[in-house]
Amino acid sequence: MGASGDNDPLSPDALIGDPHSIAPIAGSAEDRADGTVRKVIHAIATTFGVIAALLIVGIMISTALDVLVRQVTGSSIPGVVEYSEVLLAGLVFLGLAYAQRTGAHIGVDLVTERLPARVAHVVRAIGLFVAIAVLLWMTYETAIVAINSFQVGEFRFGLVPVPIWPIRIVIPLGLVALVLELALSTYDEIVGARTGAPTVQHEHPEAASAAAERDEDARS
Repeated sequence: MGASGDNDPLSPDALIGDPHSIAPIAGSAEDRADGTVRKVIHAIATTFGVIAALLIVGIMISTALDVLVRQVTGSSIPGVVEYSEVLLAGLVFLGLAYAQRTGAHIGVDLVTERLPARVAHVVRAIGLFVAIAVLLWMTYETAIVAINSFQVGEFRFGLVPVPIWPIRIVIPLGLVALVLELALSTYDEIVGARTGAPTVQHEHPEAASAAAERDEDARS
């Protein structure tokens, strides 16, 4: 027939296909999966951050009302101090993951800013690994305490008995959310160490600007 093997629909190449032709599809699927995981983890951090912000507002309003009532009647609102103390502990841990996401945690780059870009990525990745290991241990320990607190119905003594076990449960949940955000940061640092790409910028404008300056200095 004079037809070449390249045009034969039954040729091995036609049946198997060009392996290079599926590479962009696989890469796109990997990127989509990475984006989906990031969105889920960021959504968890944002949700916890919003809850923490609402708790702060609630504590502020209740404290202001307590002061006002005390000035007018001479006595405070029962339970305001007790609930404020308990909720304060919970909102701290709820806000950890969102702070990591937005780059609000305090960081010292005295060493990494003087290192080559790839080496700086490696050093930061090692530091993140250590942080994750410590936080996983903290999560395990606080989860055990939370389970025991729930089983006994632990509460705080005071003018008004305040249940503590809900906050005990919040603490390991907040730590898990922080670990997930740190895992994303670790992944970004590993990718940066392999490719030499700059660190993924945080959403917070000031954090993004600071990270960009560090990467620019490292490359120069």
